[in-house]
Amino acid sequence: MSEGFKYRPQTKVEWTSSQAYQQFCMWRKEVERILSGPMNSETDSVKLNTVFIWAGAHAETLIEAKQSEDATVEVKTPTQLLDTLANCLTHTTFFREAREDFYNVRQKPGENTTTYYSRVMELYRLADFPAGSDFLVVDKLIHGCTNSDCKRKLMARSKDVSVKICLNLLRQYEAVAVTMKHFEPQ
Repeated sequence: MSEGFKYRPQTKVEWTSSQAYQQFCMWRKEVERILSGPMNSETDSVKLNTVFIWAGAHAETLIEAKQSEDATVEVKTPTQLLDTLANCLTHTTFFREAREDFYNVRQKPGENTTTYYSRVMELYRLADFPAGSDFLVVDKLIHGCTNSDCKRKLMARSKDVSVKICLNLLRQYEAVAVTMKHFEPQ
């Protein structure tokens, strides 16, 4: 039986997590210690297969996707496998998930405008949209806000809406809502 099955990295990598790269860095150090220590006498193919087993199916999918994008990517040694996985886990691999989160973001009930705007901008930054796509932020502020009257007013302005106009109007409606709560009978 191969030494690789006696030893196994203790660090786990959640390949779809936003923390995957940091987890991978720790996992890689453990893997490299095992490969250069107890598994040093094994062939590269045994080491490669063992690392694939440790990494799991999602890591294999990442490798296959990378190879389909770039036909020159070779994975014949454990080092090539680890380097390719590291390359797969750069920021650019998460932009799709970040874009999906951005497209689905909505203001939470009770969330103020500033907090909502901060969430939208953080997702916009993570989504790595191309330059000149600021209109997406305006769209999210309009269609993601909870106040339907404010949404209607912003939509009625058509293309004459900027982030600043959205934030001002959202904050005005927010202030009116807070003031109105004080006048409600208790």
